[in-house]
Amino acid sequence: MCLRISNGAARRERVVSYNITRWQTKTVDGLRIPVEALYANPDRSWRPKAPVRLADGSHRIELTESGFIDAIIVDDVAEVRSIVLQGEASGHMWHETLKPALERSTGRLEAVRIWEGGDYVDRLTVVDGTVTETETDL
Repeated sequence: MCLRISNGAARRERVVSYNITRWQTKTVDGLRIPVEALYANPDRSWRPKAPVRLADGSHRIELTESGFIDAIIVDDVAEVRSIVLQGEASGHMWHETLKPALERSTGRLEAVRIWEGGDYVDRLTVVDGTVTETETDL
């Protein structure tokens, strides 16, 4: 979610990141994301850091300071174990990178997200590339 602010007579708009305060993953079932889909945005500022191999052989892909994907990467596909996306720049990272990548995924993800300290709460469901965001109550 992004907030658009109009300024002045020329009606210039700037997009302000509307950040995710809390991301709670409920289900990850066979979720597979092509790694290149995470790096498809031509604007390099919204690309994750390169995957880092962890001691157990899995990988962590850092999305933001407080956001990451933990996965096993096989044949350039991230077999996702967990996803967290929250904190500074999380709204932009969601819209610019993670959502488009999830639209190219297979498998299932369910999460609940609290936006901007409770201004908005939604349930995220991803099933074989279909991303659904539904407003909900806590």
